[in-house]
Amino acid sequence: MKSSGDTNISAFDLDQQWIAEHYEELAGEYAEEWIAVKGGQVIAHNSDLNRLLSQVPDPDHTCIEFIEQQTPHFEKTPKPAADIPDGR
Repeated sequence: MKSSGDTNISAFDLDQQWIAEHYEELAGEYAEEWIAVKGGQVIAHNSDLNRLLSQVPDPDHTCIEFIEQQTPHFEKTPKPAADIPDGR
């Protein structure tokens, strides 16, 4: 039995960690799709969750995540006050 101080990490937790560490790469390949990850590998992907679940042999023991399209990180610069139209 695991105690509250047990530091063992489950395979599911390792797959979640793998997704977090590779998210940018995954977003480039699977943007706006559901992915199923097992053992640090994408074993299925689909834009429809139900279809993905039908492709996965053991969905209850597979890490499933929706991968959002990443937007570039630009430093935003405020517009100068002269660009704001008059007549408010």
